[in-house]
Amino acid sequence: MAKKRGQVTFFIIIAIVVIVLILLVVSLFKTPFKPDLSGSRIEVVKDFVKGCAEETTRNGLKIMGLSGGLTEISKDFIPRSAVNVFSNSLLLGDNEVMYWYYKSVNNLDIINVPDKVLMEEQLGKYISDNLDKCLHRFERLKFEGYKIESGDVNASVKIKDTRVDVKVEMPTIVVIGDNSLKINDYSSSVKSNFGRLYNAGKEIIESNSDYLEDLTFDTIALDEEIPLSDTEFDCRERRWEKDKITARLRYLLSRNIRAVKLKGTSFGDIEPYYQWDAMKNSYKDVNANLMYSNEWPLYLKVDPSDNGLLKSDDIVKLEDNAKFLNGIFCLQNWNFVYDVKYPVLITLNSGDDILQFGYMVVLENNQAKKNTIAKEDYGEFKEDFCSKKLGKVNVIVLAPKSDGSYNSVGDANMFFKCFNFECSLGKSDFNGDFDGDVPQCVNGNIIARKEGYFEGKLPISSNQLMSGGVKLEPIYELNLDILMFFGDSVRGLSGNENAILELRSLDRDYSVSVIYPDSKKVRLIAGRYNVSSVIMSKGADITIKGESVEKCVDTGGLLSIFGFGSEKCSSVDVPDLILNDVVIGGNVNLIEVPRNLLGFGRTITLYSYYDGAPSNTEEYGSIYERINTNRLKEKYGYEIK
Repeated sequence: MAKKRGQVTFFIIIAIVVIVLILLVVSLFKTPFKPDLSGSRIEVVKDFVKGCAEETTRNGLKIMGLSGGLTEISKDFIPRSAVNVFSNSLLLGDNEVMYWYYKSVNNLDIINVPDKVLMEEQLGKYISDNLDKCLHRFERLKFEGYKIESGDVNASVKIKDTRVDVKVEMPTIVVIGDNSLKINDYSSSVKSNFGRLYNAGKEIIESNSDYLEDLTFDTIALDEEIPLSDTEFDCRERRWEKDKITARLRYLLSRNIRAVKLKGTSFGDIEPYYQWDAMKNSYKDVNANLMYSNEWPLYLKVDPSDNGLLKSDDIVKLEDNAKFLNGIFCLQNWNFVYDVKYPVLITLNSGDDILQFGYMVVLENNQAKKNTIAKEDYGEFKEDFCSKKLGKVNVIVLAPKSDGSYNSVGDANMFFKCFNFECSLGKSDFNGDFDGDVPQCVNGNIIARKEGYFEGKLPISSNQLMSGGVKLEPIYELNLDILMFFGDSVRGLSGNENAILELRSLDRDYSVSVIYPDSKKVRLIAGRYNVSSVIMSKGADITIKGESVEKCVDTGGLLSIFGFGSEKCSSVDVPDLILNDVVIGGNVNLIEVPRNLLGFGRTITLYSYYDGAPSNTEEYGSIYERINTNRLKEKYGYEIK
């Protein structure tokens, strides 16, 4: 019996297993297949997008590195032309490299190191605009059976020292069968030393070093073919041609600048003289190279000179009765002063990363540029000064009206300035009143600022209670028109002409520059202005014919005593100069703009002169002298309607 029970039990177990298997098979056939959308297939999509984001990021970093740190360089206010050959960037073929330091065309020191936040914004925008070039609308994945739809791309980045973190927001729907999944964000990190290169470049600019200027002066002083200062016992006048000096200096600088290496970076054995100590930290993983090409611009001014000739002086002045000794007692002396400007390309690279930027070397009167680069940083002392408000002021903020009366100005931002410290005080109330505490200072200023007004100042000594009025000047936006005196008639600008204008107030520290007709608006306050205009013609090539200039040198020496002296003359050929941007007119003028003529919607017409295109080198060289003499009487200089 026991054996029969065991057999029954076995058959029961077998029956149960068969029933379970049948139920399982039926369940599989009735339940739809659900693909694994959260597993490997989704990772394929994510990895594909991340790979494209990293590739696009590297491309963006390369563009930024070759352009000076930004993907989009702002245009110079005054376009690159014969009057602004340096501009705000160094032109390398079709590529522009922004200067991190340069002298503007109006001789202002400009520090133009890009802000890291702006760099991150531009790189994020580049990725957003160019990611699809790599994705190709997911055509590769679609070929493999994926159904993918994606929305707009919005990328953001953070540039770190040794990596760039990338976040891409792009709504993506992945469809397989009847199922779908949405992906919104993709994050990735790109290995890159771009941040370290940026830090190294900033240290170079912030060092405010004069090394390259000193190297430039040494190049001038140590070369026998470039005259600087000397005295010779000689009766012959020494002469040098500026064109030859310029060519020689270009050649020497191209060699000397290339030899310079930056201390703290990676380089081999080099003389200490050519090691530039401009960085406070060590960058042994960074290679640094400097370059000046003799094809790049170079500004050279030498004083004294006469029409491109530098001459020595005979410093022995003999009385008439001793003139017969002229050939024996002769002493030639020269002492020249140089102004020099030229660009240097600084290139930093580490691995596959590169960052290059322009730096302008400036000598003025044989001296390095003025020390105006260093930023004043008073740190905690400034904070401590602004926090100790022991003086009291009560002022009202006012703005003049056209009839000579005043309106009070509410919600103006108030500041107190003492020497180089400026402290925020708050705002004026609805009625224009400000009653508050200020730091103690003798000969300080209360300053009021508000959008639409030029700032006002009230001198005070805040060691006692002070009261008074701070006057803001309303800024009026006027329509702008330019007319030129063309012989006996007046005409406007043609399609290929523009005017570069600067209006500088003689009453306040206010100025405005405009390129017309790119901008047909100008913002002015009431008062007197010095107006300068330069009219330029663009597009058509204008050829200034070259000419042959004869230059003579006295070779008499001692023989001149006996009448055997001679004069040696040679011709110097000046080649043709072809210009597609040329100055054709302009003027410098003084105008006074009354308050009662200023008003929104009005038009100011400024008048200038048409001088015509220069036809030879003499006219080309003197065109600015003509502009400075083209002065209009005040009543003809402008008109407001």
